[in-house]
Amino acid sequence: MPDDKPWLALFSPSTASYVLEAWQAVPTFRPNLRNRDFHLAAIGLTTKEYLTSHSYEVSATSTNPDAESLAEAIHSAVVHGTRFSDLIQTGEIA
Repeated sequence: MPDDKPWLALFSPSTASYVLEAWQAVPTFRPNLRNRDFHLAAIGLTTKEYLTSHSYEVSATSTNPDAESLAEAIHSAVVHGTRFSDLIQTGEIA
C-alpha cells in the first residue's frame, strides 16, 4: 500500500553528499532520511551504492540516467513495493 512520504531523487554521489550534508547544517530542517521520513530514489547503481554505503535505504533505483527510467523506478516501488531494476533482473518485466 502506498504511503504519503515524499520522494527525494539523487542524481550522483557528489549531489547526494552535498544535499545530505547541507540538510544537516540547517537547524530548522532536519528530515530523518535514515528513519524513512522520505523515500530515496537513486539515478543509477553508483549513486545507490554511495547511499547504501552511508546507511541510507534506497527505495527506487533507475536503470538509466533519464526521467523516464526514474519515473518507472518510482512507480514500480510504489505499486509493487520493489525496485524496478530488481524486477528486470528477475525477469518479471522486460
